[in-house]
Amino acid sequence: FADTALARADMLDTANHPELRFVATDIRTGLDGLETGDALVLGNLTMRGVTRPISLTARMVRTPGLPRYLPDAATMRLTGEISRKAFGATGYPGLVGDRIAIKVDAPLRAV
Repeated sequence: FADTALARADMLDTANHPELRFVATDIRTGLDGLETGDALVLGNLTMRGVTRPISLTARMVRTPGLPRYLPDAATMRLTGEISRKAFGATGYPGLVGDRIAIKVDAPLRAV
């Protein structure tokens, strides 16, 4: 049900825009308001054919119980929020608010 609802033309419009894309343009560390070790990742998010600048907080998350030297011991967690209306997603206005939280967990691998 959720996949069908999100695919609608007034939501993600996946028939016409099957891809979400984020391109980082800058990474900043040591800023007031960030936890120690966090970074601010600035970039452009394209959703529904609309590109807008966004900022995400990046934090390295260690896998509990794994030694730090192992290649699969960490994940990069990106968090932030966007206005869905800024990207033209207006469906379900009585059920879904404008501000949408983003959380991406990207496993880090040694190469």
